[in-house]
Amino acid sequence: MKKRVVFVGVAIYFARYQHAIGKKLEEKGVKVSHVTYSKEAYNFLKKNNADVTYLPDFTDKCVLKKPAGKYLEEIESEYNINANLLLLGDYDHSLMSREKAFESMVKNFMFWEDYLKNKDVNMILSGVERFAGMIPYAVSKKYDVRYYYWTRAVIPNNFVLSEDQCGHWSVLDKYWGKNKNRELTTEERKEATEIINDILEKKRALYLVVGTPKVTISGALFFFKRLYLNIFVEKFRNPYARVIRIAWDKIKKAVRKYLVKPLYSQPDYNEKFFIYPLHVENDAQLLVRAPPYEDQIPIIKYISRCLPAGYKLYIKEHPNNIGGMAIGKLRETKNIPNVRLVSPYLSSHDLISKSQGVIVINSTVGWEAMLYGKPVIVLGTGFYDVSEMVWKVRDLYELPEIIKKALNKKIIIREKLLRFANAIRKSSYPGNVNFYYQYAEKAMADENISLIAKGIYTELNKK
Repeated sequence: MKKRVVFVGVAIYFARYQHAIGKKLEEKGVKVSHVTYSKEAYNFLKKNNADVTYLPDFTDKCVLKKPAGKYLEEIESEYNINANLLLLGDYDHSLMSREKAFESMVKNFMFWEDYLKNKDVNMILSGVERFAGMIPYAVSKKYDVRYYYWTRAVIPNNFVLSEDQCGHWSVLDKYWGKNKNRELTTEERKEATEIINDILEKKRALYLVVGTPKVTISGALFFFKRLYLNIFVEKFRNPYARVIRIAWDKIKKAVRKYLVKPLYSQPDYNEKFFIYPLHVENDAQLLVRAPPYEDQIPIIKYISRCLPAGYKLYIKEHPNNIGGMAIGKLRETKNIPNVRLVSPYLSSHDLISKSQGVIVINSTVGWEAMLYGKPVIVLGTGFYDVSEMVWKVRDLYELPEIIKKALNKKIIIREKLLRFANAIRKSSYPGNVNFYYQYAEKAMADENISLIAKGIYTELNKK
């Protein structure tokens, strides 16, 4: 019996690469279906003879026979979820009235109940954030369907498929659990050393470098094109096609990135400091994986107060979110006595190498710091915290004591670090999943699409 994979998307650019990957999977004998919130994507997939379902057709026809709150009480009990946290994880829906957002949440649950009940599905591939990712993730467990999202590995041109939405990579957890004490072969040791050296020697950025927006004529023309499509094709039925809000956010970033420059301080490498990398606001890294830290300003203030005497806290905007945080918030952090707001254009490698350690929620800066042998204090959940070479904080009352311990006890061991790098390599698949902006053309190349399909097919056929 053929296995079925379902791709979930919210926009046309998702549909394009999902369809290309789906065609490769079909060549391997896999049934491929699509669920989309976008009419434009639906039309594209339908034109290309794909099996596609337009979710708003279901939700628009769905009539609730009782208040949404009553349904949500049952849903919370059945799926072991929290409706308020689920709403927090969907930034677009959280901008609506709570009544409208919760009605949409209930209807999304009803859709996936109906879909998985009536379609024989083996694997769902989607994102982490939004109802588009979180709700099928919850419902899939009831029907014994495997739910995956993909993410870039910290090895160039590799990706990871994970069933864990909370920050860990499920496949890495499993591999590390079985192999953390195993001696590496000569070839494995060589590969692991090359992975680490490649990052350190080239000072390679582990995040996707897309830069910050610019106000341009081509950008304005693109906006009016998307606005036209939103009015006449989407007809405002796609909750994620909020074109005006997205454009306004980009304009604010484009202007703010110049206005915030006077707030930056120069690093002083003669002083002792920890680094706290600012996360992108309203991103799944916070809203889904670390909701207690959604507002980063209070946690920065608290961290600064937990540092030993004579230490500074260096905070740095994410390079892809320069201008993304309100100027008032940045000024508030800058005015904390032992905090320096340093330029996001500085190399994180230079800062880490001169620091006494890093304090992160779940940033990849934690993994970079491990490679430099620096103490890493993790407040949230990152893929690297299973290594047992970081200091995990699950009670903020303990943070001052953990900082002291981290400064006085070395827990990063070279041999263990090599084993962990090897585990990352063994847990990832070849393929570039950077389908965004300047990376899209390369990622859509036939050879790369074939690699991604091969990785999905391999994971699909694991027991």
